Amino acid sequence: MNSHGVGVFHAKQFHDTDAPFEGWSKVRKLSFTEEVFSTAQGAIAGVAIGVEKEGLKKGKLRTPGAFDRMSPIGVAFGAIMTRLVSHPSITPAIKLDGVSFLLETGNNNNAEIEQYFHRMARMDVFEGTLRSISVIPKAHCRAIQLADFMVFYNRRLLRNEYRFRGKNIVLPIAHSWRRCANTELFIASLLTAFPRQREQ
Repeated sequence: MNSHGVGVFHAKQFHDTDAPFEGWSKVRKLSFTEEVFSTAQGAIAGVAIGVEKEGLKKGKLRTPGAFDRMSPIGVAFGAIMTRLVSHPSITPAIKLDGVSFLLETGNNNNAEIEQYFHRMARMDVFEGTLRSISVIPKAHCRAIQLADFMVFYNRRLLRNEYRFRGKNIVLPIAHSWRRCANTELFIASLLTAFPRQREQ
């Protein structure tokens, strides 16, 4: 990213073609995307979880005590954590090496997430795989910036997928698992996601 003059990546700036991406064409954006994710050499995967607020409220009413003290983002983190340690393609590696989490500073729910992590880490069911959790500034971590990249567009894809299925749909949890060993799917998504009015 440094070679492109991108000190800190923000997906919203990238999507809107704002500085430091001002004047970039769609072709340049796609080239940048492929270059950034190819550096991972197929070793990057992402889980995007969306929690619908009204659905969560109804879930709390249906199951008192289950989510009483959890925010939507806390529920989403719990779902991500559980999915990571139970997904068949990566569970063996996690059981061998464990898993650590990085949270971006500035989120009001970070303390809740940290408390939840440490509570779960003590449970026998996770077999000691939950190693650590840290809060770190986005500017200091390319991994967080890449997560922002992936989640921003996954969220848009989920929104577009469900928005036309009926006005009264309730989505307590919607998730998407995407592996970027091959970036063609991700790039195809970006092709439809870039604002046409800003295209050069």
